[in-house]
Amino acid sequence: MRIGAIILAAGEGKRLNGRIKALIQIGSVTFLDKAISLLDSPEICERIVVLGYKADEVKRALTFSNVSIAINDFWKNGMTSSLKVGTSNLSKNLDGFMIMPVDLPLLKKETLIKTLETFQKDSSKIVRPRYRKIPGHPVIFPIEFVEKIIELDDNLEPNTILKRSIDRVKYFDTDQSCVKDLDTEVELDLIL
Repeated sequence: MRIGAIILAAGEGKRLNGRIKALIQIGSVTFLDKAISLLDSPEICERIVVLGYKADEVKRALTFSNVSIAINDFWKNGMTSSLKVGTSNLSKNLDGFMIMPVDLPLLKKETLIKTLETFQKDSSKIVRPRYRKIPGHPVIFPIEFVEKIIELDDNLEPNTILKRSIDRVKYFDTDQSCVKDLDTEVELDLIL
């Protein structure tokens, strides 16, 4: 099984007073480095980090060399534009691709492994963890969804693809780390 992983790290973090989400630290590790290290798995054969807001600053702080950087010059258009940049940079010889926002620093390795295992059992499905019926991340798509994402209008929400393909989504239940994205100073204060 060959999976590509896309880490979405292009946003501005407006609700964080302009702080760069990718560079926020938990202990001595940035959100971005934590996300990249979580993706250290034999099934994940490529890692693409999509940057936008203050991309040069994030690149300079990056401690991993085993990732590709894709720049979203239109990051102000929202997450869909970053998804399109990430998917357009994937290799063609993959079975699927994983989408992971950078702002999930509490995500557990077990959740990532379970996501991969569930996809391996049926690679025709979109695999998504959830906690108490709340959909979470990471999400793995069959490779055929690359074109569907690239064709999306930037004005549409990223979940549009999931809504259009609801019969293809396979959920599994897990802990709350899959839904604990950190978007505000208050949320950050609770974990730092």
